[in-house]
Amino acid sequence: GRADEEQRDQLGDVEITAVNQGDTVKLQIKDIDVTHGFSLPTFGVNKQLEVGKTTTVEFVADKKGTFTFACSVYCGSGHGSMNGKLVVE
Repeated sequence: GRADEEQRDQLGDVEITAVNQGDTVKLQIKDIDVTHGFSLPTFGVNKQLEVGKTTTVEFVADKKGTFTFACSVYCGSGHGSMNGKLVVE
């Protein structure tokens, strides 16, 4: 299967995303203000996001559980709240 999520604003706007184990997850993340990062260490994902560009993040959700993703580049006062959860069922 394939799970697609499009995030147009900030990582902090996505709190929980659910996919099925074995899905290929493809995220299209557009950075609109300052440099950000997207980190989901369990799946080997750590991408720097460039201002004004859309970055594609793709991985296979091969482990079941609840995993935290976060902004991996300090981006200002809201940095600490830029995170969410990926649920793999």
